Amino acid sequence: MTEVYTLRKMLVNKQFGEKITIAKWRMPKIPRECEETFLGDPDGAIRQYRCEPNIHLLEYTNRYEVHKDRVDPRRDPLGHLVCDSPETLAALGVAGISGTATGKLIYENRKNKSKDAAAEAAVGGILTAIITGIATYYIGKKLKS
Repeated sequence: MTEVYTLRKMLVNKQFGEKITIAKWRMPKIPRECEETFLGDPDGAIRQYRCEPNIHLLEYTNRYEVHKDRVDPRRDPLGHLVCDSPETLAALGVAGISGTATGKLIYENRKNKSKDAAAEAAVGGILTAIITGIATYYIGKKLKS
């Protein structure tokens, strides 16, 4: 079984976020020191794991992808967003600002014309936040790579 020590050695000369691929036949089991997590972009993976120190392991059907992060999100979620996933932070900011602005615009436009202006504004704001947040995330992710 591959140990975390082996993963660390494989990642030692890699940049933060730079992935290595390991075939499942080479590593049939996850190192026992790793714990399953939902923190991180699964990027199509079946499961993802985190190990010390700052190792993020994604499990696919026939392989693993492994990279090291600057900050462990289990210990410092905001630090992880700032250092390792700024596209997520940008997406949250753009979603919040655009959703709020859209909701206000819709409400101001509809408040004297509809009994449900607040609901219309909420739906419009939420949809705008979702669309702009997702678009910003994927644009940021593409720019980062």
